[in-house]
This record gives sequence, structure tokens and C-alpha cells, in this order.
Amino acid sequence: MKYFICLFLIVTGYQGFAQKGFAEWDARYPVVSVPELLEHEAAYAKKVEADTTEAPYYVRMEGFRFLGRYTRQKRPIAPEVKQSMKNVLQLRGGNAGLIEELVSWEVAIQIGKETLWMPIQDSIIEAFEKEAAGGKEVLLYTLFTNEHTHGGQLFNTFLISEFTTEWTP
Repeated sequence: MKYFICLFLIVTGYQGFAQKGFAEWDARYPVVSVPELLEHEAAYAKKVEADTTEAPYYVRMEGFRFLGRYTRQKRPIAPEVKQSMKNVLQLRGGNAGLIEELVSWEVAIQIGKETLWMPIQDSIIEAFEKEAAGGKEVLLYTLFTNEHTHGGQLFNTFLISEFTTEWTP
């Protein structure tokens, strides 16, 4: 957990952050509809690519929370995904090297009918696999990084920073 707090402070610049249950997390991570967010990001990328007066490279970073189901699939993080997160952090003033130290795996999360691979912090993966394996919905707290490269590649990445299986709708 101390690694997440360090990453959180470096990434967001918040001073004096202290976790006070999930109320603190809820205040900092608004609920988002993942399908709507991804649809919006894809449409924006197409708009940028069509408009030659705009810079084709951009990044975005924001915290979100949403429900998902762990499919019990895990794999080493894709190198290009890790590099994209590092690029966004570096451009947003964070310590990109922390990604190398804190993130090694991606887990498959089902949201509605889609399954997305999401990086997860190493410090919580063991608890996540144990607590989320039952197939029930899990409330995920994520750092969303978005990178649109000069070559037109779009990375929408949800880094799982915390989760809870005990929430009320």
C-alpha cells in the first residue's frame, strides 16, 4: 500500500494524502461508464487525426472508479502498454520510473460484454486474485492514462490501484 500512496502523490501532486476508508477514494475517483469513455476517446482520436491543424500527439490522465468482474486471467504486462503509461506520467510531471517498479501484470476484467486487459499494481495482485476470484462484481479504483501517438496508435489504459469487493450500489 505504501508504494501506491507514493505513486499517487507523485502522479497527482496531492499533498497530505491519507487514506480514510473508501470515502477518500470515492471523492478522488469519480464513477465512469467505461464503454462511454472509450467510445468518446476513439471519436476524439479520429477527430484529431482528421484535423491537420491540431497536434496528433496528446495524453490524458485521470482517476476513475467502476465495476468489473475478474475473469481469472493474468499475463505479464505488454511492453507497449507499460511504455505508454510511462510516457503519460513523464509528460504529466510524474515519476515514470515508478511504473517499472510497481507494475508487472495485467488482469482481464469483464465490463458488460467486453473484456479489457488492465495493469494492476504488484502490491495488490495477490489480494485481488484471492478476493475477486468468485466472479462477483468488484469496484475498481484506477488511474486512467490515455496516449494518442504521432503514428495514430491509441492507448487507453486503466491501472488498477485499489479495489473492494464490499460496496453498496
